[in-house]
Amino acid sequence: MDQQFDVIVVGAGPAGATAAYWLARYGAQVLLLEKEQIPRYKPCAGGLTAKTLPEFPFDLSPVIEDICSAFEISLRLGDPFRRRYPQPLVYTVMRDRFDSYLVRRAVGAGARLKDGVSVRSVTVG
Repeated sequence: MDQQFDVIVVGAGPAGATAAYWLARYGAQVLLLEKEQIPRYKPCAGGLTAKTLPEFPFDLSPVIEDICSAFEISLRLGDPFRRRYPQPLVYTVMRDRFDSYLVRRAVGAGARLKDGVSVRSVTVG
């Protein structure tokens, strides 16, 4: 790769893709590296708190699966404790769709994506 970059972001999860987006948006030459092919399946939960959504610089509604404004907790299947709120508490996403969406936004802002590559070491110089 002959191109030089101001910043190399390792990992295209939510933090990495969002960092790449902001850096590229403000003019940095950004390389976003991901060891898996995008989109990739992530078995972890995809929950965004209501406080998180306004922090994103773009609309996340295309990847929101559900909105939760109630919860239920029980101990050993005993009597549940239920609570409902007038505002949303959590927005759920599928991580493969969510992460891919964030990566596309970063690339759209000017970041360059190289997926399917692993970083084995870093040399500062």
